[in-house]
Amino acid sequence: MVGAIEHRLGEPIGSKVVAENWNVAAAKISSQSRELLAHQRERLTSQVERDLDVLLQRESGDDDSSKLRLLMSLSQGARTVFDPHTHRQVRQIFNRFSYIYLAAQLLENRTAEDVTEAVLDHLEQAESALQVAWGQGEYGRLSQNAADWEILVPRRRSLARKGSMSPPPP
Repeated sequence: MVGAIEHRLGEPIGSKVVAENWNVAAAKISSQSRELLAHQRERLTSQVERDLDVLLQRESGDDDSSKLRLLMSLSQGARTVFDPHTHRQVRQIFNRFSYIYLAAQLLENRTAEDVTEAVLDHLEQAESALQVAWGQGEYGRLSQNAADWEILVPRRRSLARKGSMSPPPP
């Protein structure tokens, strides 16, 4: 039971639980779990505040896209832990919190057809945005190549006049 709780909380709950009956053991486990959760809440709150200060220096938070990036960045954290196999410190990424309950609230009382239609509309908009982004990237690449071609064409023509190579195609 203690192992399952520690696995769910992601940390050991404290000292080993020794009790003469189940009620006493359950009370000790519950008390230690509450203390660990309170400690985690304090630690995560200070981490989120610190990370939010850093993120707000880079992100303005003015538009919905920026706010979404902020929320997604805050949902994960990093901590340094000791790896017992390699005997080294490693950086471990963990989920601070999940938006699954928010997603469930947003989907509540919606039909499957409505959700399907909303997802398909979103995917079509994403496809259009990707086409525009790819097009802009390709235009930039081709524009650079065109600029390079404009530089090379006069050189090629001058060399052709001197007879050292065939003239460029029309």
